[in-house]
Amino acid sequence: MNINNITNKNTLEYYIQFYTDIPTKSGVYYWFFWPFKGFYLEDKNFNLFVEKIKYFSSINLNLPESAKTGYKFSVEVRERGLDCEVLGLNNNKSTVLLAYLKESQTNREYFLNYLKNIILTKPFYIGKANNLQTRLLQHFKEQNSEILNHLSELKIEQTDVLIAYEVIESNLEDNINTIFEEIAQRILKPGLTKRPG
Repeated sequence: MNINNITNKNTLEYYIQFYTDIPTKSGVYYWFFWPFKGFYLEDKNFNLFVEKIKYFSSINLNLPESAKTGYKFSVEVRERGLDCEVLGLNNNKSTVLLAYLKESQTNREYFLNYLKNIILTKPFYIGKANNLQTRLLQHFKEQNSEILNHLSELKIEQTDVLIAYEVIESNLEDNINTIFEEIAQRILKPGLTKRPG
């Protein structure tokens, strides 16, 4: 499975409006944080591009996990985010990267493609469905959707979320998509998935 090559992906905003574009077949779906869709990389937008990078760097889409260590202590841990304004880089490296990006639109396009190839290997949520359209519509329409509530708390726009899906064809009586989902979750460890499977 190469998520970067999945052609069935669009923004949350798009799929909420055009959910009939999603097939009614079984499969696995992936949610990604990508605030650069449709972003223009001309020189006049450079400062906005830097602000988008800083915004992207500030978002941590990982749920905390807790454990009890005995009768005295309990701990809560969370995967660290990027921690710095520019993708977790120290000031010197941030300065070099920003100079590279400012140099040309070609550099910004190359970098954005590079970043997208990385981001599309790490969804923040993975789910499975016997009917992709019905299941995703439940996410979109549910007022108690944990995912949408979490995105709302972080003030993430629907245009900044990419959703991709894969149809999984099978003649087996049991839905193989459950197994595919668990494998993807165990390997990719999406931040808003509470448990694999």
